[in-house]
Amino acid sequence: MQVRTFKGPSAKTVLDMIKAEIGPEAVILSSRDCSGDGVTWCEMTVGVEREAAAAPRMGRDEPAAGDHTPPAGWDEWHREWDEIKGHIMALMKPALRLDELAPRQRVALEYLEREGVEDNVILALYRRLRGAPSLSVLEPLSAVVPVKGWGGADWPQKMQIVCGPSGVGKTSAVVRMALALRRQNAGVRICVLNADSQRGSGRMVLRHYAELCGMGYHEISGPADAAALLGELDGYDKILVDTPVPGRGATLRSLLEETGLDVLEQQVPAAVQLVMSPLYGDAQISFFLRQYACGLPCGLVWTKLDEACNFGALINVPAASGLPVTALSFGSGLKNSLASARGTMIWRLVFKKQLPGDVAAR
Repeated sequence: MQVRTFKGPSAKTVLDMIKAEIGPEAVILSSRDCSGDGVTWCEMTVGVEREAAAAPRMGRDEPAAGDHTPPAGWDEWHREWDEIKGHIMALMKPALRLDELAPRQRVALEYLEREGVEDNVILALYRRLRGAPSLSVLEPLSAVVPVKGWGGADWPQKMQIVCGPSGVGKTSAVVRMALALRRQNAGVRICVLNADSQRGSGRMVLRHYAELCGMGYHEISGPADAAALLGELDGYDKILVDTPVPGRGATLRSLLEETGLDVLEQQVPAAVQLVMSPLYGDAQISFFLRQYACGLPCGLVWTKLDEACNFGALINVPAASGLPVTALSFGSGLKNSLASARGTMIWRLVFKKQLPGDVAAR
C-alpha cells in the first residue's frame, strides 16, 4: 500500500485533488481540519493499492517493457492488503448515513450491496449521491463502469488477443466476436489465429467456423511461426487470437513471448480482450487481473451471464481495474449470443436480471 497526504483549503478541494491524481481506488485513512498563523486547511491521508512496475495495471496505452515477474511475496502482500481494506471498510460502514439519501438512492445502494458490490464502490457512490437527492445512481455508476462496445471505433487495433482462465469460454468468445464483426460489416476480412494449437477440441472448433464463414485460419506455436506469418496477415482487417492459459506462476506477458505473439504485437497494433465470468469469486478475479496484466489496451468480455445469480462483479471488476466492458455473452449457442456492450445492458443485468437477448432488454 502507498500512503499519501493531501492538503487544501477545504475538504472538497482535497477530495478533488485525490480524485484527479489517484482516482476512485483511494481509501481515506484519516481527515482533519488544521489551523495555524491565522490560516485553516484540510488534511487527508489516503492509502492506495498500486500494482508495481513488475505487474503493470491493465489497460495502459503504452506497451509494457522489461521483466514483468512479480516480486517474491507479491500474492501474499495482496492478500494482506485485501484484509486490511476489509477492516477499514468495516470501521467506516457504520458511519454511512444512508438516511441522508433520497429513498430511491438508498434503495439502490442497499440492492447493490446485496448483489455483492464491494464496500469501497458503495462508499464512492454514497459520497457522490450525498447532498444530491435528484441525482440518479446510474450517473456515478457509469463513471465507475466504463463501456467500449465491441466492433466500434473504440477498438481500432487490427489484432485482438482474446485471453482468460480455463473454462471461461475463450474459444467460443473468439467465434462469437468474429460473427458479430461479420454481422456489422459483411465485407470485413477476418483472420482467426490459433495460438493454442495443442488443444484439439478448440482447434477443431476454430478451424470449422473459420472455413464455414469464409474467414482465414492460421496457427502459431512460437516466435518462428509468428515471424513467418507476418506477411500473410497484411490481407486482413481484423485478427482474432485464441490464446492458451498461462501456467502456474506465469503471466500473459510471458505467454505472449512463449507463443510468439509478442513478435506480431511489435508489428501489428494489438489490444487484449480479457474473457471473464461473474461466476468467479472476488479473490480469484483479483488474481486473474494481476496475472493478465500486460500493458496493452484492454477490455472485458463477460461470458456465462445466463448462469450467474448476481452481477456485482460487472461493477467490481471495472472499478478495481479501470477496464471498460467490451461485450456481453450469454447462452450456449454461438450465433447471436454476444452483444456489443452498452451501459443500459449492464444496468438491466444488474438491477433487473435481464440478459441482452431477452425481449424486454432489446
